Amino acid sequence: MKVGAVHAIRALRTSLFVTPVSQRPRTPIRWLCLRAFSYLGEVESRSLDGERLDQLCRAMELGIFLNRCFDGKRPFSSGRYRELRRPLDGRSTREYLRRLKSLEASQPASQNWKAVFQYRRDVLEISLRYLFNLSGIRQRDVLLPICSMVQLVDDVLDQKTDRKLGLPTFVTADGPSASQLARMFWQELRTGREPEEMPFVASGWLVYLLARFTILCFKA
Repeated sequence: MKVGAVHAIRALRTSLFVTPVSQRPRTPIRWLCLRAFSYLGEVESRSLDGERLDQLCRAMELGIFLNRCFDGKRPFSSGRYRELRRPLDGRSTREYLRRLKSLEASQPASQNWKAVFQYRRDVLEISLRYLFNLSGIRQRDVLLPICSMVQLVDDVLDQKTDRKLGLPTFVTADGPSASQLARMFWQELRTGREPEEMPFVASGWLVYLLARFTILCFKA
C-alpha cells in the first residue's frame, strides 16, 4: 500500500508537466482529461508523448462534435468531420464510430428511465474505451463515475433545450433526482479504489461539489 501511494505521488508530480500538444484543449474539462491520461501513463511507467496526447485531444473534439450532431444541436459538416477524423488511428476510431452510431440509432424514449440511464452510461463507456485504446494504457473504470458527474452537470445546464428536443438525458427522464444521481456517482467513485486511483477520488470530490452546486442553482 505504501509503495503504491509513493509511486502515485511521483506519477502525479510528473504528470503536472504534460508534454505540450499542438491541438490545445478548448475547455478546462478536456485539459483535465489529458492530465488524467498523462497521470495514468506515468503510473504504468508509460509516459504519453505529444503525438499521443494530440490524438486524445482530437478524439475528444470528434466525440463532442458527433454527439452534438446526433442531438440536433448543430448541423453536420463533412468538412469538419474529415478534419477531425483524418489524423486519428484508423482501427480504434472505426470501432468507436460503429458503436456510437449503433447507440445513437437506438436512442431510448425519455420516459424509459432504466434504458436512458444505460444509454447515457454506454455512450460514456465507449468514449472512454476509445480514449484508452488510443493512449495505449490499461483501461480503468475510475474515470466513468467522474465523467458521469460531468455529464450530469451538462444535462442540468442544458435541461430546457434537451426537453424541447426530446433528448434522453439524466435529468429529462422520469427517474431519480439529479441530487440522488450525483450522490450515487460519488459513492461509485470512492468505493474500492487502489492507492494510485486516490487522486481521482480527491478531484472527483470537487466535481461532486460542482454538481451539487449546479443542481441547487438550476433547481434540477
